[in-house]
Amino acid sequence: MQSALARLDLVVTDRLDGLVLALRVGTPVLAVDPVAGGAKVTAQARACGWPALLAAEGLDARRLDRWWDWCLTSGRVAARQLRDAFREGRVPDGADRLVEVLAPRG
Repeated sequence: MQSALARLDLVVTDRLDGLVLALRVGTPVLAVDPVAGGAKVTAQARACGWPALLAAEGLDARRLDRWWDWCLTSGRVAARQLRDAFREGRVPDGADRLVEVLAPRG
């Protein structure tokens, strides 16, 4: 899954795992928190310092376009910087446990 995410220009997700896994490989994410008032997706984006986050209840075309464009420009650099921070253990993400659970057992 990580190699597929790494080849994408951008990921749009309303899932915590989508946010974390894409950022771990350096792919920009347009995150939408589906819970009114914000929940897991918002908390993780803030913990990572990831700005491309929208609340589902406040979605509109202008905001989507703004963050879409950001993800395809400045967001690429920001995502790569976060990838490096994850690798160096400077950012908490919880994805290590997710990858463990999803890995084939042999």
